[in-house]
Amino acid sequence: MKRKTKAIAPAPALLQNEQAALLSVLSGGKLDRQRSVQLLRLINGKNLKRLIVGGIGLSVAAQAVINVSREQSLRHAIAKELKKQLSPLEAQIHELENEVNALNKEVQALRKELKR
Repeated sequence: MKRKTKAIAPAPALLQNEQAALLSVLSGGKLDRQRSVQLLRLINGKNLKRLIVGGIGLSVAAQAVINVSREQSLRHAIAKELKKQLSPLEAQIHELENEVNALNKEVQALRKELKR
């Protein structure tokens, strides 16, 4: 007794666009026998190179995002620490500015007194 098997359509007949075909096969969830055969038919040398380069590109991009976020968090931490350390100095500068303004007013008052 002959066993009947389903005929699997060739890859180009599945979908016109190869990338859409790959996505449709991979997005189906469970990868059964028929989908794995379709996937093998769709992935030729050219597509395999694209998949590898795309995967490498994604991993490089992800690493760049991680590095940028680390750099930003380090910058934020450094800025926070500097702000904490400089706040007493800023208060002293503010006090000195007030003192200089008060002395300038006294000098102006003395000059007015001398002019009389």
